[in-house]
Amino acid sequence: MRITEITSQKNKDRVNIFIDGEFFCGISLSVFSSFNLYKGYNISSDDIHKIFVEEISVLLLNRAVEKIARRPHSEKELRYHLIQVYPRILQNIVKSRTLSKSSVNVEEFKDNEVKQNIIERVISKLKERKYLDDEDFAKWLVSSRQQSSKRGWNAIQFELGQKGISNEIIESLKSEGTTENELAEEVYLKIAKNKAIKKQKLISRLQYRGFSWDSIDYILQKYSDKIEQ
Repeated sequence: MRITEITSQKNKDRVNIFIDGEFFCGISLSVFSSFNLYKGYNISSDDIHKIFVEEISVLLLNRAVEKIARRPHSEKELRYHLIQVYPRILQNIVKSRTLSKSSVNVEEFKDNEVKQNIIERVISKLKERKYLDDEDFAKWLVSSRQQSSKRGWNAIQFELGQKGISNEIIESLKSEGTTENELAEEVYLKIAKNKAIKKQKLISRLQYRGFSWDSIDYILQKYSDKIEQ
């Protein structure tokens, strides 16, 4: 098989490839360049498979970068997102004739192992380009929850675990940012508004925000004269 023609698409970031005089596929310019393709290039079945893998990877990578641009994400969150969008990307490739029906067995790329391998390639690229780092994400989340939501460490720790952050990273961040007592005090002052507040109501509000009993007790002791039993 030989590449007989290469034409530009309206989208300047993509090109059309013709093999043996027939349309083969439309691919991103980055994929085209990475394989050093040219008119007259003898292309093998293995090349075709690799091109398709790389094309899917590029599209997934673009989706991931768009997602991260909105807010930081953990590796677990991004992996789940890629698993969800993978079928749609594959479907769009077929519908848009990115691949002609005769060029590649699309069913092959629906195989779970093939899908997982492609997704891992994308995750690796995101890490290499510093778009994905669980430690950086965890630091951002701790700061965000403390400053914006005024959450206690128990709540933050639970959320970090839900997002796939390792225990090692979680423990290393335990003393980062504003202290638990300072946050609890900020929350208390906002709730009380210089008025007396019932003890059980205060305890419930602080527990709901994820503060430890040590911090709650600190508030109860410090403001005992303003807290009703």
